[in-house]
Amino acid sequence: MKSLILALVLATAAGANASPARVGLPPAAAGCNRACLKGVLDSYFAALLKHDPAGLPLSSSLKATENGHPVQLGEGIWKTAEAVTFRLDALDPEGGQAGAESVVKDDSGLAIFLVRLRVEADKITEVETMLPQKGGALFGPDKLAATPPMYLETVPPAGRATREQLAATANAYFTALQTEGTSDYKPAPLAADANRFENGIQTTNVPFDLFHKPAATTQQQMDEAWFKGWVVTDRRYPVLDEQHGIVLAIVLMQISPSQAVLLSEMFKVSGGKIRQVQAVLVGVPHDGPTGWN
Repeated sequence: MKSLILALVLATAAGANASPARVGLPPAAAGCNRACLKGVLDSYFAALLKHDPAGLPLSSSLKATENGHPVQLGEGIWKTAEAVTFRLDALDPEGGQAGAESVVKDDSGLAIFLVRLRVEADKITEVETMLPQKGGALFGPDKLAATPPMYLETVPPAGRATREQLAATANAYFTALQTEGTSDYKPAPLAADANRFENGIQTTNVPFDLFHKPAATTQQQMDEAWFKGWVVTDRRYPVLDEQHGIVLAIVLMQISPSQAVLLSEMFKVSGGKIRQVQAVLVGVPHDGPTGWN
């Protein structure tokens, strides 16, 4: 597993400065309910396919990034997008934020595209995007065809985790990964059949020659310390979808003192357990910022 991620990082340049992990909830921004947030996401993708962000309700103070760097909407994939072939949404009315893992087709093929939007006073104030380099070792947009059914499941009100509990569950996953192989290790709250998919590629419960490892569950990989020594910094949990038990987490993962990936993970949580992880990851320069420190 380690060699595969390292190959991805080296293909795009890597690294990041470590900083203490931050755990907390985004500030509330009430005013846009679930239907409103979905409508904003729909409008964003419609504008993307029209190659024109001008019709979006953008705040005059808009902040936008791609792979951790400031961008102007309308550049890059905005000029080439032809169709959206996959979309997995998370909606957080209390936080006023929405996120979507998607696959966008353009003139060079399929691209994995993650977007996070923050809406305040009916205006889009933040646009955070991630666009992995095409053709890396971990790159399988063609495998993202239909929304995983479990992410569409509504959690009954009586069984819903609070925003704090959702964030804590995701944070426990990163802490387990960071401390594996040490005396501080505490197993992550994973369901026995939990799977992880990274840039569309299934990386648990299947053998991969590139990992030089046999098939192993998500829990076994951590228990066996496959990622020992990795450090997870700049932890954020901007989208907490209580209705569907989904957490969109975005972190910086240091593979070594000079190598890192900017990583988003969309956790499906129910019964206090992580049932699936949909990840999008991008190699970042050694001194590259996350854009949202």
